[in-house]
Amino acid sequence: MTNYYKGVGYDFVLMEGVTLKTNVYVEFYGEQVFQDELIAEAKKIWKDAGNKPADLKKIDLYIKPEDDRVYFVFNGDYTGSFPIINTQNDF
Repeated sequence: MTNYYKGVGYDFVLMEGVTLKTNVYVEFYGEQVFQDELIAEAKKIWKDAGNKPADLKKIDLYIKPEDDRVYFVFNGDYTGSFPIINTQNDF
């Protein structure tokens, strides 16, 4: 079975049994931040707030480079933000 995906600005076909791997990078002041760094920082915030890792079911991240912020929503109701630059090893 072939799955056809159509969205704003993209069309692609994914054959059955083909795994699609995605990577998201944010370029900010000449540096790159990989999606895994942002997700790890968000998970750390959840844990440091005294929450159990198993209780984290969903993370939504909104990246706003012009403000140097990553805004997060945990499980649809716990919100906050952290700076993009803190996730960089070079700074």
